[in-house]
Amino acid sequence: MSLVNIRTRAQNDLQLRLQREAGGLEQRKLQAGMEEKRLLDRLWDTYGMTHQGALAVRVPVEDAAQAQRRTVQLNQAIQALGTVNLGAVEEFQRVEERYGYLKDQKNDVETAQRELEGVIQEITQEYNITTIINTHDMNSVMEIGEKIVYIHEGRKWWEGTKDDILHADNPELNDFVFASAMAKKAKLAAK
Repeated sequence: MSLVNIRTRAQNDLQLRLQREAGGLEQRKLQAGMEEKRLLDRLWDTYGMTHQGALAVRVPVEDAAQAQRRTVQLNQAIQALGTVNLGAVEEFQRVEERYGYLKDQKNDVETAQRELEGVIQEITQEYNITTIINTHDMNSVMEIGEKIVYIHEGRKWWEGTKDDILHADNPELNDFVFASAMAKKAKLAAK
């Protein structure tokens, strides 16, 4: 064999080996690209984040083993919460809509009540008459009541003004009028 043939053969062998390596590297590049796409899809599917978004909130991990243990703990805690109620959002929207409707209705009733109380006061003052209102609504009593009579078990149990009611010692009256914690605080503040 001639020296030219030996050199040609060596170059051909080198070229063939380099082509194989390039093919192997190209295959690894394709696999890495597919793996990157799989990870980016998982990032989006799991966290709803893009690669740029993830980079923006990334925190460097100093101890990979500790981070892995923490990840397992967090996943267990999430699983312990149980299954997600997918209908909860729709249920919340329905309840919120109903709440808004009822709140508007309540506001309308309260507005009408205040207007009615105002009309009753105007008529009472204009015609100089006595008006008797039977109510359990202590807001109305305290707003428009001048002389208040408390009936307990069918009998007149207490009588006075809205100022007197704040200082009354009658236990039954106090239990009725100041039943809520807020009303009890108001009575204490009035003393």
